[in-house]
Amino acid sequence: MNDKINRLHDLVLPGDFSFANKLRNCMSECIHNMFNAESTEESNHWEEELERCIREFKMLRDTKEEHEASMSYRVVIKDLIARGVNASLVTRRK
Repeated sequence: MNDKINRLHDLVLPGDFSFANKLRNCMSECIHNMFNAESTEESNHWEEELERCIREFKMLRDTKEEHEASMSYRVVIKDLIARGVNASLVTRRK
């Protein structure tokens, strides 16, 4: 379990860890409930809930990726400025 929590720290920003952990627990519970549902409707409900949790978790991961890209961009700009390059002409492409 400890390895899973450490891996979770790698996937999301530190401020999002608590929410990401709740989403991870939600996804596990949804999968369990989906396969143990007594009806197709109940199974579909848990599948929809699982998809919602996955979307929200993906948003947290995307936020971390954007943050890391932004930080690496800043490092490059600072390096260019240190070399005497006019960094105001540099633009970032997505």
